[in-house]
Amino acid sequence: MNTILISVGVPLLVVIALLGHHLVRTRVDASALDEHQDSSQAVLGLVGTLFSVLIGFMVVASLDNYHDARQHVQLEANALGNIYRLAHGLSDVDRLRIRQLCRDYCNAVIDEEWPLMEQKQTSKKAWHLYQEIWDASVSITPHNERETSILQAILPACYNYGESRRSRIVQSQTGFLPGALWIVIIFGALITVAITYTFSSKWVGYQRVIIVLVSTSLGLNIWLLAVFNSPFAGQLKLQPDMFILDRDFIFQDSDRFSCMKSQANPNLFP
Repeated sequence: MNTILISVGVPLLVVIALLGHHLVRTRVDASALDEHQDSSQAVLGLVGTLFSVLIGFMVVASLDNYHDARQHVQLEANALGNIYRLAHGLSDVDRLRIRQLCRDYCNAVIDEEWPLMEQKQTSKKAWHLYQEIWDASVSITPHNERETSILQAILPACYNYGESRRSRIVQSQTGFLPGALWIVIIFGALITVAITYTFSSKWVGYQRVIIVLVSTSLGLNIWLLAVFNSPFAGQLKLQPDMFILDRDFIFQDSDRFSCMKSQANPNLFP
C-alpha cells in the first residue's frame, strides 16, 4: 500500500494542486492578487509554520513508533533464544519439549504469522505454541539446585517473551495515528497548497514550480507518516530477521536429532 501511496498519491496531489492553481488563475484577476500580496505572505508564513511544526512532530513520533516495533521484535526473538539456551540444563523431558516448542514457534512466526500481520491478522498456530511454551516452562519440576536456578532464569525470559509478543501484535493491528489526525493532516496540506494560489507572478511557470515543490514535499511527508504508522506492512515493513537468526544459528544443535528420536516415544511429551 505504501508503494501505491508514493507512486500514485504524491503525483495525484501535485496534479490536484496544479488544477486548483489553473482554476484560480482563470477565475481571479491577477491585479486582485497583487493587492493582497502582503497579507498572503503573512498568512502563508503563519499557516506554513504551524503545519510544518505539526507534521514534523508527527513524523518524529511515528518514527519512534516504528523503532519501538523493531525493538519489540528483537526482544521477543532474543527472549525466545534465551529460553531455548536455558532449557539445555533441564532434564531430557523438559529440555526436548521446550526446545522443540521454541523451534516450532519460530517457524510459525516466520512462515505463517509474519505474512498475516500485513493484513492485521495473527496465526492461531503461533498463539497455541506461545501458550504451550508458557505451560511447559511453568510446569518444570526442578530436581536439583541447578534446575532450580535455571527455572528462575527461564520464567523472566518467558515474561519478556510474552510481553514483547503482545506488544508486537498490538502494533501490527493498530496504527499510531488515529483517523482524526489523518483528517487534520489532509486538510492542513490542502490549505497550505491553496494559500500558494494567492500569490501572483508575471511568470506563471515560476508559481507552478513553487506549487509542485510544496505539494511534493507535503506528499512525501504524508507518505512517511503512512510508512511509519504501519511498521509491519508496506514497502518498509519490518522483517523477521532476528527470528531467522534464531532458526539458522541458535536452534541448530544436536537436540534436533534427539528430538526426532523422542517423537517415537510419546511418554516424553505428556
